[in-house]
Amino acid sequence: MKNLILAVMAMVTLASCQQQKIGYVDNGKVINDIQEKKTSSLNMKL
Repeated sequence: MKNLILAVMAMVTLASCQQQKIGYVDNGKVINDIQEKKTSSLNMKL
């Protein structure tokens, strides 16, 4: 019984480690988008 519990815990641990995702963010594009939003909001205030 103890071995069964340990086996199930090991399977759950390994399954949860497999679900990690890594994403890529293009910082240049993000900064450009922010600058565009800032300039457009400033133009709207004028």
